[in-house]
Order: sequence, then C-alpha cells, then structure tokens
Amino acid sequence: MKEIITDRSLCVRCGQCTLVCPNRIFQRQTNNDYPICMEGADEICIGCLHCVAACASRAITIGGIGSRDCMEFDTATTIRFEQVAHLIRKRRSIRRYADKPLDKRVIEQLLDVVRWAPSAKNGLPIKWVIVNNADKVRELSGKVVDWLKKQSGTERMVEAWDKGGDPVFRGAPCVIGAYTDDITAQWSAIDTAIAVGTCIGN
Repeated sequence: MKEIITDRSLCVRCGQCTLVCPNRIFQRQTNNDYPICMEGADEICIGCLHCVAACASRAITIGGIGSRDCMEFDTATTIRFEQVAHLIRKRRSIRRYADKPLDKRVIEQLLDVVRWAPSAKNGLPIKWVIVNNADKVRELSGKVVDWLKKQSGTERMVEAWDKGGDPVFRGAPCVIGAYTDDITAQWSAIDTAIAVGTCIGN
C-alpha cells in the first residue's frame, strides 16, 4: 500500500498527474478542479512515480517520496539523438580482454548506474553476482562447456575449449550476471534482460 498525498497549497491544477498516470488514479471533473485520487488508489498505484516526476509544483508524494528526492536533470548535459546513434553504431562485442582483474571502483560505479534500470511496477527485483577472478571465471567457463558437451551443434566450442581456448567468456577476467529470486515478480525475465542490457550499454 502506497500513501498518495497531493498538497493543495502547492498544486497549480495543471493536470499533468492525470495525464501521466498509467492507471489513471488521479481524476478531475473540470480543468479548474484539484486532482483527487480514485477510490482504492493506494492499492492500484504501481509506484512508477511518473506523477511525482511530472508535477512541476512538487505537490505530490508517493509512499513518502517526492520530487525533492528525485534527481534534477541538467538540460546542458542532455544526450542528443545524434550522440546516442553514434554510441550504438560504435558498439562492438569484446573478444579479447586485458589479463587483470577489473578495478573494484569501476564495478561499484557500474552497479550504481544499472540499479536505475527500469523494472515492471518499479519492483526493482534484480540482484547481481560478480566473479572478478580470472581463475574462477575460467572454472565457470568449464562448467558451461560441460553442459555444452551434452548438447548438439556445439562441437566447435567444445573443441576450442579442449585446445586451451575459452569460447564462453573469451578469457574475460570479470563476469557480472543479473538474476532475481523474487517469485512474485511477474516480468522478472524481462526486467533482468533490461538490466543486463543497461549494464552492457555502460
């Protein structure tokens, strides 16, 4: 249950909350009315906080979270389409890695960013496992190859492994994986895929 509060001393009756809420929990009869919450709104609210972000007058709080708790966007640093397109075109899959562990600070910075990856109903069910040891990564590759040996069409990968190569993680010194053990998360597979894509993008 999420407590929804609209401070009328701040509300300017712009109606943005009624437009952005995916479940239409805010209602107004006329454009001059203050928005009110429909019956049972605290149960229907999915906690996406779109209304909080859209409220320019900072009048809305959901579960104690208001716009003052949200990050301000600096228009001077907003990424343009051309920059995004350039990054997408420039992206390459790595096939050779440096033979050294990934700096712990880099991992921490990466996880600090990817925790903002979107998830269904803002449930944030994703957890992360990190293997930052080349020997352990090699061991993990071996377990994958053991499974591949029981599959069809994987002969080339198994042969590469038998010759001393690593067809699984390509010799990467660090592996970061996403998972969820929240059995109530309806879209956990999609949430996990989005989180991993966000991680790769960074």
